[in-house]
This record gives sequence, C-alpha cells and structure tokens, in this order.
Amino acid sequence: MLFHRQPVSLRIDIPVDDFLPSHPTPDEVVSAKRASLSTPRTAKSPEELARAEKMSGLLHKAHIEAVQARAAREGERAREAKARRLRHEESERQRLQARL
Repeated sequence: MLFHRQPVSLRIDIPVDDFLPSHPTPDEVVSAKRASLSTPRTAKSPEELARAEKMSGLLHKAHIEAVQARAAREGERAREAKARRLRHEESERQRLQARL
C-alpha cells in the first residue's frame, strides 16, 4: 500500500532590507554631485605639490622597474625555450645516429 502525501505549502520570508546597504536616490546623487562641483577648488600648498610630485616620481620609477623586470623574465623564458628546443633536436639527432 502506498502512502499518498499532500503537498505542504511552505513560505520562507527573508528580511533583505537588514542585509543590504541603503543607496541614495538618483535625485540625491545629482544634488550631491552638483554641490561638489559648485564648490570652488582650493589651490594646493607648495608642500602638497612637492609631495605629490615626489610620489609621482616614485610611482614612475616603480613602473619602470616592473617593466624592466617583466622584459627580463620574458627574455629568460625565450632563452630557456631556445635551449630546450636545441636539446630536443640534439637528442633526436643522437637517436637517429644510434639507429644507424
């Protein structure tokens, strides 16, 4: 004898508002952007300009060093690939000579 079960109706409510951050409305975004753009810019002090220039120079130097290191790695990989190919060709030559 088979048991016939009736489907059980089940509802799960998850309060998503507690987990999601609140986002500003488009009107709030527009008004905030207009307010930030309407305020006049203040000139940077000479110390701030010197610091920004120093940081820019350090960033440029780090970039150049990274590019040089990447180029060196690529060159090394190319040399290794060429050496691997030459070793393989030599082993093929030796195998052919051993057969003859």
